[in-house]
Amino acid sequence: MAMTGCGSEPLTDGYGGHGGNGGLGAAGMGDGGASGAGAGGQGGGGGLGAAGGRYGGASGAGVAGQGGSAATGTGGSSSGGGGAGGASSTGAGVACLPATSLITDFTYVVDGGSTSSVHFGDDTTTFSGDEYVYPTSSYPLTSDVTGNNWHISGTIGDYSGFGLSFYRCSDVDASAYKGISFTISGVVASGSFVTMDVATLNDTPAASWLNAHGGTATTDAPGRCIPTSGATVYSQTSCVDPTARIPVTSTPTTINLLWSDFSGGAPEPSVNPRGILTILWIFPAPPAVGTATVITYAVDITIDNLKFIQ
Repeated sequence: MAMTGCGSEPLTDGYGGHGGNGGLGAAGMGDGGASGAGAGGQGGGGGLGAAGGRYGGASGAGVAGQGGSAATGTGGSSSGGGGAGGASSTGAGVACLPATSLITDFTYVVDGGSTSSVHFGDDTTTFSGDEYVYPTSSYPLTSDVTGNNWHISGTIGDYSGFGLSFYRCSDVDASAYKGISFTISGVVASGSFVTMDVATLNDTPAASWLNAHGGTATTDAPGRCIPTSGATVYSQTSCVDPTARIPVTSTPTTINLLWSDFSGGAPEPSVNPRGILTILWIFPAPPAVGTATVITYAVDITIDNLKFIQ
């Protein structure tokens, strides 16, 4: 399951410690089955790599949760207080549309620009954000955009990866496009590949379920999936992000992935582009990760020309 979002630092757990969405879904149940108010949206503000995890980031704007009115449930309040017997509420997030097919070509701005990320979008109604790497503490990765591309390097000794931070929206509607494309080259000393993970609205657990099963999700980020098995977010297997395995060689290679090329998601096996919540890449976990005998390895890769396929 992908763990990334706005204003959040990745978790370091058995799921790869991915960057966090500011929490999932909305809570509240009305008596008799209708959901109460669902404050959708997810962590906004700040780039990924600030505090938190996917299930605990800064809150952003919200909309009513799916399955209930924005006012009150039948016999319960809009917050769900006093209601009983309702279904878990789900959130749809704050949607935005890409302005063009190009997400970013990583053009570096010297005057006032960050050396570790390039901002993209107009920060209003279009798909906007920047880039992050994780972890930033133990075995930190280095991100450098001064070469007008995205250069990521370091020693992998923990769950590690890199991705896009969304700004002012938590749900990207890329249904006008067929897939996603980028150029990649370099060295991944363990396996020579990375895994691309795209979390979607319908494959992401709702916050009400997470918090009812030991989670600490905020109630203002999107998620529509209600797990049918497992006692925690880490043991459930019915809400899973679709992924694709990307080979990495020393020769710059353009990767073109149709949404249908992603697989393994649940309940929807491939990417539903109408509700993209996170876009990230995951390095292979090092052997004996999380122990004193972890076997580290080196990575040094370059990403460029990230865009949607028309």
